[in-house]
Amino acid sequence: MIPLFIEALTKRLRRDLPGKSAQRKMMITPNRFPKENQENEGIPASILLLLYPLEGKWFFFLTKRSQNVEHHKGQISFPGGVVEKNESKMNAAIRETNEEIGVDKDVIKIIGSLTPFYIPVSNFHISPYVGWTEEKPHTKVQDAEVKRVFSVSINELVLEK
Repeated sequence: MIPLFIEALTKRLRRDLPGKSAQRKMMITPNRFPKENQENEGIPASILLLLYPLEGKWFFFLTKRSQNVEHHKGQISFPGGVVEKNESKMNAAIRETNEEIGVDKDVIKIIGSLTPFYIPVSNFHISPYVGWTEEKPHTKVQDAEVKRVFSVSINELVLEK
């Protein structure tokens, strides 16, 4: 049985998303938003926002990147990385989540994607995916790329009105 939250989120991801206009609002310096042709030239990469239920709340994973990686040393990020040759962007998000934090590929259910975006400093064109698992999955940090994995509750991020 699919939880109500996942069902509602799946339906919402199938509708039009605010995309670029929402991304511009969230940028620190909106005037530096890249032109479309720059995005198409970026290195294809994917990330996964992996949701899981725990004690009646929904959580997702973030990582603190190690100092050993080429790009974004020490930064907080979603699991993800470069799309390999002949690999789909969605499969790259799942593979990278497995490689970086050890989540079994077979327990991940993809429910949709978000609007892709470009990161000028590393020249990555990121395709974000949203997935879920039925319970908190076992994790195992791949310490060459990830210093730490931690969970964030969606409830903590929602602003109360």
